[in-house]
Amino acid sequence: MSGQTYYGLRYFVIPTEQESLMKNPNKVEVINNFVYGTKQNFKKLPLGKRNGILYFIREIKKGVYLFKFGKQKLLTKHNPTEEDINDNVEEDNYPYVYIIMDTNYQIILIERNTSIFKDVNEVKAKFQKFVEVHIIKEGYYFKVEEITYENKFWKYIENSKEIYSLTLKLNSPNLFGGRLKANKILKFLSKKYNNNQMQFKLISDKGQLLITKDNINDFIKYIVGGGGSWELKSYFDGKRQIIKSNNEKNVKTVTINENVEENNDKVNEIIKGKVISLEEIMLRKSKPIKKNRRKKDEDKDD
Repeated sequence: MSGQTYYGLRYFVIPTEQESLMKNPNKVEVINNFVYGTKQNFKKLPLGKRNGILYFIREIKKGVYLFKFGKQKLLTKHNPTEEDINDNVEEDNYPYVYIIMDTNYQIILIERNTSIFKDVNEVKAKFQKFVEVHIIKEGYYFKVEEITYENKFWKYIENSKEIYSLTLKLNSPNLFGGRLKANKILKFLSKKYNNNQMQFKLISDKGQLLITKDNINDFIKYIVGGGGSWELKSYFDGKRQIIKSNNEKNVKTVTINENVEENNDKVNEIIKGKVISLEEIMLRKSKPIKKNRRKKDEDKDD
């Protein structure tokens, strides 16, 4: 395998009930148990009308694992007989994508293959459901979010002539330690209300919403690092539209040119480097954004 593209995602392990924490394993143990269970025996699960199947392939580094995630597709075989060609024989077929799961950083790399899963949203949803069904009995939900480009969000803001609303969703605070103020706010709210997600929406019916890095940049960094999602309603590219962070072109990807099944130091270090490059996204300094046209006009009036 060479030159394969992988989506970058972040996963969350969320307790189903606050009270259950005393009797259930912690989040790290839950994922370790899941990985160990897959290593001992492949896991299979109905995913809608078709089955999904997960195989443990190898441990890349400590806490970093390689899987194959297959999706059932029925193949109709055309068998010749003495009288005719029969096409009523169906056989299971499981085309698969590679999944790399780093439990140190809570990062997942999923191979992009649109002939199996049409886009990042489908494969994310299928894998999220697959893991959650196997850990829910231990008292935890499993949630996956895309790691996205910060600069693309700000380009949408900068190039929107009118902004009608911005919705931000941030998941429970188990990311980035104390590096972001958003994490501290989420921790405070979680302790006070026992919530596992926070959502807020800014609205301007007239499209005069002003979004600046001074007021929301910390939340955007949390989101683009895989901590949540955003949705923007604006007049962009000549039309009024809704732009979402999980749109395919906004999702951060990496390319791995090596055969990920090959177990050697070179391949393992390359894979580790790709994971770390995603972890460092939220630490990079973003370029200053130009004031949008509305703000410029207001400054002239002043």
